[in-house]
Amino acid sequence: MKDSVDKLIFEIIAGAITLTLAVSLFATFYLGKINTNFLFGKNVSSKTNEAEISEMDSSNPEINIALRNKDWAEAEKLIEKKYGFPPKESNTAHILGLVIYNHALQIYSNNPSNSASLSSAVTRLETARALLISDNEAQKNITRALAGIGLTAYQNGSKVDGRKWAEEANQILNQEPYVNYVLGSIAVGEGRYIDAVPLLKISLNGEDKDIRASASALLSKIESDAKREEGFSTYSSSQFTIRFEGNPQPALSSRIIGILERQRSRVQEVIGHAPTGTIEVIVYTSPSFAVQRGLPDWVGALFDGRIRLSAVEVTESNDERLNKILGHELTHATIYDKLGRPGPAWLEEGLAQLITEGNSYSKTTLNNKIQSRNISLQSLGGNFTKMPQADAEAAYALSYATVLYLSHSHGGNIHIQILNELAEEKSIEEILIRVAGFGQQELGSKTKDWLTQ
Repeated sequence: MKDSVDKLIFEIIAGAITLTLAVSLFATFYLGKINTNFLFGKNVSSKTNEAEISEMDSSNPEINIALRNKDWAEAEKLIEKKYGFPPKESNTAHILGLVIYNHALQIYSNNPSNSASLSSAVTRLETARALLISDNEAQKNITRALAGIGLTAYQNGSKVDGRKWAEEANQILNQEPYVNYVLGSIAVGEGRYIDAVPLLKISLNGEDKDIRASASALLSKIESDAKREEGFSTYSSSQFTIRFEGNPQPALSSRIIGILERQRSRVQEVIGHAPTGTIEVIVYTSPSFAVQRGLPDWVGALFDGRIRLSAVEVTESNDERLNKILGHELTHATIYDKLGRPGPAWLEEGLAQLITEGNSYSKTTLNNKIQSRNISLQSLGGNFTKMPQADAEAAYALSYATVLYLSHSHGGNIHIQILNELAEEKSIEEILIRVAGFGQQELGSKTKDWLTQ
């Protein structure tokens, strides 16, 4: 700082350019909620030392005040106004980089559920990275922040962006424990155990005991599932493998395989894709199927990389109901195979209902369910199983209605077009604006209007 042309010196205390975010991360997947109990800022905060931080001379009072108040947005604006962007003097550029970094984290902490805020935070992180190119510690912290924001975005339902940011962080720091924990958590949530295990094992090498504990818990769950399934009975066809907990049930396995094979062509017709590999189905006879996975008791089936069913649900269902259950989960499996990841929840759930229910819907019934709860389409990017049953019913109704509205207003093939573009790693918002002419918020409003016409 001594050689700065404008004697740019700061009097804020050491560590003031460190924003601690009071945001606890949770690993929430089908395995249940595992509270990591560590603060996000603890893993991503920028470190500074007292030698860097002194005081600014009297010609810069406004910048001084903004820094003392940790008003990072104002400090960023004032420094860029006075010194230009990027500042010519390296120390000034370094300080601006730290300010922009903290501004990014502040944007994130103020509204972590808003996808636009997360995108804005990521943009600033990359700006800060360019300004702090010679600061190795800051580079690591920026990368950890990118991974953490990626996980938040993913859990919020912005799965394409979230996964992309987490993977970008991993490309920069592929042995960093926290970054690997984030990617491993996402892999577990998608049922990709083979991918998850090596990532989580790397995260066990980290210094943070909470990350190690959370990673260890996920690995234990994976191991427990694997051991439990070793004794399962197995039945296979060319396209499906059925694994039964408990006593062999060949007749029920044949029934499940037969329904899945008949549903496959209907799913392919709507989705525009046929799974390329064998789909695995796990049937649980234990009554604690949902509880063991942290699911509400109204869930009788799910897809998390494999189709999981309750044997009670299967055996007590007539052919019509079982067709709907298996067709619904096969839709999720087919979309996952096409995209290599889950799609937006409202799109998947809407298509699953379109496949199993067709056009046998009542606008009045759908509208009544939707109006009973205050939900928006853009909030339905993530798993509905986290919701109370009444909220979930409204979410399923809005998802179904939205897919029906898109078919009605833009033709039946619009869903295939959307899925094809999702497979190219584009965001759902970007795709909708291009193919439909509006984003999720307006789509939700138009759908609700359509139901009352």
